[in-house]
Amino acid sequence: MGSRYYQLVRLTATGQTKLVPLAIAKQFYEQALHSQPQLNAQNATEIQAYLLITWTETSETSILAQLCLRCFISWQITAACRDLAVKFGKTHGFSEGDLFPFVLDDDGKIPSTAYQSFGQQILQSYNRDRGNLAGWVHLRVKHHREINRLLGELGVYLISDWALLNDTQPSQLQRILQEFHQLSEIETSQACRLLQGYHLIYRQARLQQRQRFGLAAQNNPRSRAFNQRCLPPNPEQLQQIGDRAQLTLSHTAIFSQLQNLAQWIRAYRLHIRNGLLTVESLDYPSETGRSPLEQLANPSTSTPDSDTQEFLQEYRSLLLDCLQNAIATIINQRLQRRNREQSQQFLTGLQLFHCQNQSMSAIASYLGLKAQYQVTRLLNLKAFRADIRQRLLQELLQKVLQKAQNYHNPTKTPRDRLSSLETAVETALTEQIDAIIATAQNEASTAKKFTPHSSLFSQQLCQVLERWLA
Repeated sequence: MGSRYYQLVRLTATGQTKLVPLAIAKQFYEQALHSQPQLNAQNATEIQAYLLITWTETSETSILAQLCLRCFISWQITAACRDLAVKFGKTHGFSEGDLFPFVLDDDGKIPSTAYQSFGQQILQSYNRDRGNLAGWVHLRVKHHREINRLLGELGVYLISDWALLNDTQPSQLQRILQEFHQLSEIETSQACRLLQGYHLIYRQARLQQRQRFGLAAQNNPRSRAFNQRCLPPNPEQLQQIGDRAQLTLSHTAIFSQLQNLAQWIRAYRLHIRNGLLTVESLDYPSETGRSPLEQLANPSTSTPDSDTQEFLQEYRSLLLDCLQNAIATIINQRLQRRNREQSQQFLTGLQLFHCQNQSMSAIASYLGLKAQYQVTRLLNLKAFRADIRQRLLQELLQKVLQKAQNYHNPTKTPRDRLSSLETAVETALTEQIDAIIATAQNEASTAKKFTPHSSLFSQQLCQVLERWLA
């Protein structure tokens, strides 16, 4: 542990990290432990408190104390970059090495110029009353302008789903869903009701939490309770949110729909910040053992009758046709915004990834790109899937509604029947399509573990690409 105060993490010319021992920092650190017997070398809080006090004093040793702290900060910067890479790198195509050049710029020299390394900036801005030094380093790395710009280009927006929902008004959501994502009025209305329910229940709980911990935070300014991050709503809150939104769904389904809302908002904000476009088994069974479309076609029995079988057969054909049409439409939209070379790279990249099971790094080499994050940016698979999902839902909903009228509860009046039918079809299709997209997303995040054409999404995409690349 002690070596972190006299070994500086630096980058080599090849972009690799290396530990650089600083003799004068080591000598000062060891002398401090010897002259201050009350210091425990295993207690990071005590060591850092001593170094910070020494640094702020106008003495000959303040510069050496600062050097020890800069070494410690370089270790924490490295850890923060690795944490981001572990959480988001595999899915979004970047590594810790892509982040290091932005923040690991301390050369370990005694300050002699006006230039301040990022580590020195962190130290200068640190306030002991706001928490520990390691936490401050991680926070500064996550808010570093260039790192945020890079992550934004790759589709990463560093804010939790729950904080994102807290920060969005229903009027904003309505505009985002209708104008940006082009959702239907029914979808938008339900989404806005859900967000309103979330605000009523979750914000009230958040306010009560702040009131409970407020006194503790005042008595102990270093307490982090008052500024605790937004946590996921619990099952009781989820059920209350569903009741407020007039949705007769399980708390698990409410949780999933809230996450979908957050993803739509996240995609919009990424687009505003970085100019990005929206940002991810056919008979999938529910808890009842029947697929949503089986329940829609015949809600009263668990045994499919002839009408149910006929409906499902027609639905399967519609789904495959609409999925291929949606894929082709979104690909065509992407190609219209690219030049000839970029269009060919986009099509080839999709084909190599989804149909030949190639990794992002292998695709980068094949396309002549320098790094795998460039492939991730080129394909932007999360946005690609989201656009296909929306296009598929719009087209499939219209066609299935026409077919389903012949099968759904003919005892109701035409007006009531159409209203209940539209809601039932939309709910069933949304669940079905989300399952297809979720399978494709899981497939993409574990690219080397799946075989070509393993998911319905990949099968249809590869068929479309065969025609495009023929």
